[in-house]
Amino acid sequence: MQRDEVPIAECDERWDAMAGDEATRSCARCVRRVHNLSALSEPEARAFVARALAMPEAIRPCVTLRARAGLVEFAPAPAPPAPWRRWAAAGVTAVGLSLGAGACAPDEGGPSPVAEVAAPAQLAVRVRPETARVEVDGVLVEGGVAGPFAPGSRHRVEVSAPWFRPEVREVTLEGGLVTTLSIVLDVAPPTEEPADVATSRGGADDVAVPVGKLVDRPGRFPAETRSNPYAGGKGHPY
Repeated sequence: MQRDEVPIAECDERWDAMAGDEATRSCARCVRRVHNLSALSEPEARAFVARALAMPEAIRPCVTLRARAGLVEFAPAPAPPAPWRRWAAAGVTAVGLSLGAGACAPDEGGPSPVAEVAAPAQLAVRVRPETARVEVDGVLVEGGVAGPFAPGSRHRVEVSAPWFRPEVREVTLEGGLVTTLSIVLDVAPPTEEPADVATSRGGADDVAVPVGKLVDRPGRFPAETRSNPYAGGKGHPY
């Protein structure tokens, strides 16, 4: 964003003399809040300026920004959520579970057949964003797979979910053909998509930090309008 895209009626107040944080500070002279556009990402700052310029000029907010070589500096845009986080946020509970060819059944000489679970609702799926893991708990029963399987046969069970490393376990179907599963899936690399680069661009050492009210045309903030019109009343909304 070019510096001249932000029309500011500059005043003589200094941002570094105001109390507050990097996002907003209080102007003791006007008793108004001053918003730092450079603490926002460029899309956020553009949206803020657009909303402010749609207001009546008398109640528009005061802002500051950092500009270097004619370009406004901004905070980096937030990184988009990792694919697995979007998948988890969508509330998806479908996790693939399959029985693959594993060890042989004790009374048979051939490998176990491949089977797909027909009732994935028997699985409880919990997403743990803080550890980037999916926990899968449930039971594997005879009625949930394409069988039949001999009691005591061993099978390779693979559990998979989008963006997660598949987990493979070997299980033995006991006499009742019921096996309890508890599997944790870890996120497969890469875990994050590339973050957006900051929209600011450095250059010369000429850093400008203007302070003033957003107006239709840039200029100076007239001294007679610097007092807070809301002082002693409801207070300025900004």
